[in-house]
Amino acid sequence: MLRLRTTSGRVDRCREPPLLLSSAPRGGVELLSLFLVIYIDSKQESPKAERAGKALLNRIFDLAIIGGGINGCGIARDAAGRGNSVFLCEMNDLASGTSSASTKLVHGGLRYLEYYEFRLVREALIEREILWRIAPHIIRPLRFVLPHHAGLRPAWLLRLGLFLYDHIGGRKLLPPARTVDLARDAVGTPLIAGRYKRAFEYSDCFVDDARLVVLTARDAADRGAEIRTRTRVVAIRAVDGIWHLTVEDQTTRARETIKARTLVNSGGPWVEDVLATGAGVDARAKVRLVQGSHIVVRKLYDHDRAYMFQNADGRIVSPLSVLCDEDIAAFKLPKPSVPVRWADGMLALSSPIAVAPHALGNQTRATT
Repeated sequence: MLRLRTTSGRVDRCREPPLLLSSAPRGGVELLSLFLVIYIDSKQESPKAERAGKALLNRIFDLAIIGGGINGCGIARDAAGRGNSVFLCEMNDLASGTSSASTKLVHGGLRYLEYYEFRLVREALIEREILWRIAPHIIRPLRFVLPHHAGLRPAWLLRLGLFLYDHIGGRKLLPPARTVDLARDAVGTPLIAGRYKRAFEYSDCFVDDARLVVLTARDAADRGAEIRTRTRVVAIRAVDGIWHLTVEDQTTRARETIKARTLVNSGGPWVEDVLATGAGVDARAKVRLVQGSHIVVRKLYDHDRAYMFQNADGRIVSPLSVLCDEDIAAFKLPKPSVPVRWADGMLALSSPIAVAPHALGNQTRATT
């Protein structure tokens, strides 16, 4: 009898291993949305499985990765695809941290052009189209409207930046930027009349971020990587040039030691906590955490484009219309008692009941 442990932690029983279904070409690798870890009931463990467990303890991996977000899973997939033996562990579920609470965009970083980071933007734009091409089932084009704010960046500078954004990354699939007359175009309707006269519209992509992580981990596993969820690293030490990781199963509390020649700390906000487990690394640079806010509201306009508002303090606000009614319903938002309108690039809320703050925990998978 096999037991299946899903990302939700639920254990189901079945007599046969599940069939991983594919509805996309091999490059897309669209499999089950739940990442299944199959293991045999310890009471019925065969001698062959026992030998395999002992072999794992004696095995030295080429690469051990701590952290099951998009960075850790991406590194695992890349390394496994190059023929390296890879072990990855995540203390919770895949994409349980920042990778499921992002703004859910695949973008080139338009604002980095202002800091002359041309190579960074070019590489990100190239990756954007590659990702869309191999995973069109979870990534789709998203048009952004950038209103020209008088007194901030001049219009000619914005147009120049968007011209570079269109061309330095070898854009082939996404439509180019264009100038928009807000008095005539539908995208000007939700804005306060007379506040903005024109805008620029450009392309980026929306992605189901948590699903991208799961599919990346699934592909890494298909290439030979060992992926362990709900497995926490409790101790790290280096012995004769080999990393020894003591990992603990968060369900059974069983511990074992994993050996690897190279160790990757991809712990995200917990990266310093990983170093504190005894890695013997005296990191001079300290981590300064930053935070963005995602506010979920009911749909405020009819079209499917997003906005990018500039502010005098350098920050930006991006209203995104990316969730369907079923996603919004999961947040159980109350209906606004008064009309909601746009002002200064922010939501002007006449009543606090019209908006609910972005929830933490399991609901971080749905953001605007």
